[in-house]
Amino acid sequence: GVRDTPREGRGRLEEHLVGLDRREPRHDADQEGPGTETQLRVSRELKAKQTEIKGGNKVISYTYEMRLQNFREKPAKVRLWDRVPQPPDKQVTVTMQEPGQPLSTDAWYTEQEKPRGLLRWDLEVPAKAVRTTALAFTYKFQLEFDKNFSIGELPPEAVERLKRDFEMMKPGGMGGGFGGAAQP
Repeated sequence: GVRDTPREGRGRLEEHLVGLDRREPRHDADQEGPGTETQLRVSRELKAKQTEIKGGNKVISYTYEMRLQNFREKPAKVRLWDRVPQPPDKQVTVTMQEPGQPLSTDAWYTEQEKPRGLLRWDLEVPAKAVRTTALAFTYKFQLEFDKNFSIGELPPEAVERLKRDFEMMKPGGMGGGFGGAAQP
């Protein structure tokens, strides 16, 4: 399967971003700045990809497993980010089937980020949650489009939009931080 490296905690996979923000889930200016927390790790693995034809449409379903490990002696509040593909036009629809864990209900996220295909989970990872006791869940989404439509390389404007979204989620960006910041 496809997997992020646990050491990095974020990366690009199939037009997706995955990240781990270890700060308290809030948007205050007094949040801690960038840092490294090697005792918290996240990985993502593609567990299933199914393609089927429904009427005149092709439907591709994806199932990913997210796995969070906390090697610390105390629970850790984390903000986990990922994204579903955002088609450049209306020829492709993207539908979240199952989020696995409840998505954030934060007003800023639901108004600004969720409509752009960003997924955010505000989670608490138990102390010493490693290997078989790691916090793990799967989420599912699907793409649906005319069976004669071909999905290939992203157009340059879509690649640029992904890059902008990624930059917005980094510490110091308007998004309030994407990965890398730790709160002891």
